[in-house]
Amino acid sequence: MTTGSQHPELRAALMSLFAERAPKVDRDRAGACYDFAELAHAEQKRESGQPFVSHAVEVCRVLCDLLETRMDTTLACAALLHDVVEDTDITLADVEKHFGKEVASLVEGVTKLSAMHFDSREAAQAENFRKMLLSMSKDLRVIFIKLADRLHNMRTLHHLRPDKQKRIAIETRDIYAPLAHRLGMAGIK
Repeated sequence: MTTGSQHPELRAALMSLFAERAPKVDRDRAGACYDFAELAHAEQKRESGQPFVSHAVEVCRVLCDLLETRMDTTLACAALLHDVVEDTDITLADVEKHFGKEVASLVEGVTKLSAMHFDSREAAQAENFRKMLLSMSKDLRVIFIKLADRLHNMRTLHHLRPDKQKRIAIETRDIYAPLAHRLGMAGIK
């Protein structure tokens, strides 16, 4: 799926990031995932006014910081596509058809984690940890993507309403920061 990029500067920055920091990533395949995500999110903007696909690029940047040269093609592809099922009309079957079962499986894991909502802090902690640990037992890369996603969302939290800022910050403090700590990821925490 090759189209003229709406945001060639983002695509170029992503390709440069992979060339410099993630030599194991197949840039042609990652570029195809970027193009797919950009098209899927074409009409969407972040609260900051940035194109939605910029979030996927930043998640990849966080993962490169976290994993250094261990970033692989499958992880890069899943990071670029992690929101397409949740936020667009794209299905997991579409992702699998275009990018394979392994990428689709990672996207599905992140989508399931993102869909969890809870009534109380205690319920959230217990259920989140249970589901995250189940996901981790299948593939730790799901957790890496989710933590990178949350870190970028925290970095852009100031663009949201105060009530949303507070809810997301509390959830991050109670769920994601302790998980990052338990995984030895102090930089993410």
